[in-house]
Amino acid sequence: MRLLPIFSLLLLLAAPSLTLTIPPLFSRTCPTKYPTYQGNINKGLPEQASYNTDFFVNWKETNGTVLETLIQFRVPAGSWGCQLELFFPKGHPNLWGMNDGDWRLYVYRVNDEIKPGAAWNNAPKSAYQFGNSNGPLPINRVVESDIRRIINSEECQPTMGFRVAIAPEAVRGGVQFLKDATWRNVRFRMTHNY
Repeated sequence: MRLLPIFSLLLLLAAPSLTLTIPPLFSRTCPTKYPTYQGNINKGLPEQASYNTDFFVNWKETNGTVLETLIQFRVPAGSWGCQLELFFPKGHPNLWGMNDGDWRLYVYRVNDEIKPGAAWNNAPKSAYQFGNSNGPLPINRVVESDIRRIINSEECQPTMGFRVAIAPEAVRGGVQFLKDATWRNVRFRMTHNY
């Protein structure tokens, strides 16, 4: 009966010299990645090469005009929980849309790497719908508060490419915006754990 109190006393006396190290279960950083490639492709000019640009445009007209955007990210090895977002900070003035058109964006995953200079005829085709802008975007006015639209998330891959289009059921619609020196973080972005 006396052994238990003596053992407890010895444990308490030895406690200051014990160091308990618990390794972290997982990394808790959440870096933000921006596209390593963003290019616009035009169905009406199927051979016209895209180029890496800060100008985002998606357009669909009743006359058959269709413009889509290709975006691609490079993700570091060991990353997990990749989440695609669309972000516009408060005060951003340059989110334009087609009057009387649809302002919803649909995002499709592509399986093949997007090569610089891809054109409508040779750009990777949509593999599946990844997500959408979760409703119309606030077009043709100054953004009143930060807008962060989560598109979707999935397992990270070293290269993650997407094709963005106006809602497929829309007869006509358009969304365009520009990332510039003043508004550097306006665009699609990807967060992930590392």
